[in-house]
Amino acid sequence: MLDAVLDVLAPARCAACRAYARGLCGDCRTAIGQARPVIRCDIPGIERVVALGAYEGTLRRAVLALKYANRRDVAVEIAELYARAVDPFGELLAAVPLHPARLARRGFNQADVLAYALERGWRARHVARPPVAIHGSLVRVKPTAPQSGLDSRARVDNVVAAFAAGPQAGALDGRAVILVDDVATTGATLRACARVLHECGAARVAAACAAVRL
Repeated sequence: MLDAVLDVLAPARCAACRAYARGLCGDCRTAIGQARPVIRCDIPGIERVVALGAYEGTLRRAVLALKYANRRDVAVEIAELYARAVDPFGELLAAVPLHPARLARRGFNQADVLAYALERGWRARHVARPPVAIHGSLVRVKPTAPQSGLDSRARVDNVVAAFAAGPQAGALDGRAVILVDDVATTGATLRACARVLHECGAARVAAACAAVRL
């Protein structure tokens, strides 16, 4: 009943095209689901980055809605599509953390939401040994400027010493870790996080991202 009232007062809109729909409309889900996963192997410390698709078009609009329009519902749909398209390639899911100040402003960490939604998505597929999302393996200890708008050199400098081991870092020892983020661009953030994960004893680190810039 409450949902029906809210739909009249503030109808749900597709996060990508603004059609009347919850989360993503059928056309946008289909467009994202038909994208071919993109794999990058050019980031030091990261075995490979596996993204649902290129950071363009419908997928780009959906990711932007997740990050900047508080559309956490979109993370679940993106993760479901990812889990259908990509088989698990690690044992633990560790999200790229936000600095506490930015987390307080935004209200949630989109990478955390994606990580837990990915775990549920793979469990729903009944895959053998689905990865487990672990919170608190990494912490962001230095406030940084947004990476968007910075050139590749500035992106690297921006995240130097920005990350450290979190209270749950001991769980990483000897494990294959999937580092989760929304978008991979130059890979500077993923590289900085992977360095800490390896220092914590991770056997190997790969990355799962909603999208990747080509």
